[in-house]
Amino acid sequence: MSLWTGHIFCFNCGKEFIVNRLTPVEINAALTMLQCPHCLKTPVGQRPHRVNFISSATRRFRKTRRAEVWHFCEYCSSWPDHEFIEIDFQPRGEFCNECKVLAVG
Repeated sequence: MSLWTGHIFCFNCGKEFIVNRLTPVEINAALTMLQCPHCLKTPVGQRPHRVNFISSATRRFRKTRRAEVWHFCEYCSSWPDHEFIEIDFQPRGEFCNECKVLAVG
């Protein structure tokens, strides 16, 4: 599943805000349901926010503090969900074999 970062213009104030790590369907839903963080207005009726552009979301890399292996697939059975380190750039070091398999499938 591809995740995206959406750069959105508010329907009311025209200021840009960002939604991160969403599917295209979720970004589309955000245009009609998400409150603007600047003016706090929610789109109504036929006046949705509009997309400026979307870009591929940054991949997250996680590992527990004591681990040597990095994970990058949130569907991995060993995906750290507490007491972890998370970065958004590719680290040096070993990657989880399960994550590698899941990324190919």
